[in-house]
Amino acid sequence: MNGFLKMIQILSYPVSNWQASKKFYGETLGLPVALGMDEAGWIEYGDKDQVHLAIMRPMDGSPVAPTRAEQLPSLWSKTLTQPSKNCASGA
Repeated sequence: MNGFLKMIQILSYPVSNWQASKKFYGETLGLPVALGMDEAGWIEYGDKDQVHLAIMRPMDGSPVAPTRAEQLPSLWSKTLTQPSKNCASGA
């Protein structure tokens, strides 16, 4: 794992459909739940000592990422393999 990913602990974003998102990440992708606070609208997926992907119910008025569920595996793969241009290599 490169240095940039060692610094990231949680990648989170709001979702527009809470139930469908939980089903997609938990059942379709089979990601393990690391922390589930359904009543608070926050669920983290991932294994211990790895980057966690968290979804959250948006608060009133907050923006939601315009991503369709079928695009997410491709976007997630790109996120892990292509570090941001704003990050120094080997950080």
